[in-house]
Amino acid sequence: MKLILLSKQAIWPKNYIKYNMTIFLYYLFQFILLWQTPCELEGNVALDEFQNVYIYDDTSLLSYNKAGVNHFSYSNLRKGEITSVDVTNPLRIVVYYGENNEVVFLDNTLSEQNQGLSFNDLSLYDVSLVCSSFQNHLWLYRSAEQKLVRINRNGEVQNETASLALWTEGDLGEFVLLKESGNFLYLVSSEEEVLVFDQYGTFRKKILIFVVRFTSQNQKLFI
Repeated sequence: MKLILLSKQAIWPKNYIKYNMTIFLYYLFQFILLWQTPCELEGNVALDEFQNVYIYDDTSLLSYNKAGVNHFSYSNLRKGEITSVDVTNPLRIVVYYGENNEVVFLDNTLSEQNQGLSFNDLSLYDVSLVCSSFQNHLWLYRSAEQKLVRINRNGEVQNETASLALWTEGDLGEFVLLKESGNFLYLVSSEEEVLVFDQYGTFRKKILIFVVRFTSQNQKLFI
C-alpha cells in the first residue's frame, strides 16, 4: 500500500489505517519529514521514488534532494500556468498545462524532452486530469464525457473506461487527483472517495479515504 500525496495532504484508505497502524505511522512520519524539508519555496509538493522533493507553483518547478538542496529548476511562461506535475517516472516527468491543454515531458534535470503533446491536436478538448502510466503512456480524465482514457506517446487511444456514472452513486464532487501506482489507477474525488481501476482501466472498487492535512504556524506542525 502506498501513500498518495496531494499538495500538503496525505491520503490513506480508512480501513487500511485500522488494520495497519504501524505502517500508517511510518508513512505519516515520512510525510512529516517531507513537510519539514528545508525548501524555500511554498507550493504543491511531489515526491519521487528516490526521495527527491519537487515543489511547484503556477509558473515554476524546483527539485530538491532529501537534504533540501535545490538541484534543478524549470519554467516556461509561454505555456501558461502549471496545473499538475507527475513524478512517477523521474526520468520522464509529466507537467500538465491545463489552460493550453498540453503536457511537457522533462528528464531528471528538469530539461524538456523532445516535443510535448497537445490534447487539442488530438481532439481531446475536455481533459482536466493527467497522470503517467506504464510503458510511457498517459491516463487522462475527460470531464465532459466522464471517462478515463489511456493514450500512448503518439496520442493514440489504447484503453478507455465506460462512463464513470456506472460506478458512482449521487454527487462525488469534483475529481481532483489521478494517479497510477503499481498495477492500479486511482481517481480521487473532493468528497474523499476513490474509484480504483486496474492499469488497463477495468473498474475494481470504490473506497473511502482518510485525509491528514498539515498547516505550519510559528514553525510548529498541527495535524
